[in-house]
This record gives sequence, structure tokens and C-alpha cells, in this order.
Amino acid sequence: MTFRRETNCKKTIQLSMITTFGIQKNKYSSIVTNEVILDDLFEHV
Repeated sequence: MTFRRETNCKKTIQLSMITTFGIQKNKYSSIVTNEVILDDLFEHV
């Protein structure tokens, strides 16, 4: 991983996505650790 190599980071790296409607489930979506969607940011009144 480029970030880890360049920064010499030894801590856990978590991939988080902030999206309007969420991520589409596919063969790559399992690498996303956290997902924040638009509804999480704004309260419905």
C-alpha cells in the first residue's frame, strides 16, 4: 500500500466512504470498512 510505505505508518488503516446513496455491493465493496450516507448527516424533520 503506497500510503503505508511512504509514511511508514504502523497503525491500522480503515477505508471510509462518504456517499450520497451508499456504495453498490460488488466484488470490491468488501474493502470499505465504514460507510456514511447522506441520511446519516442530515436529520429528517
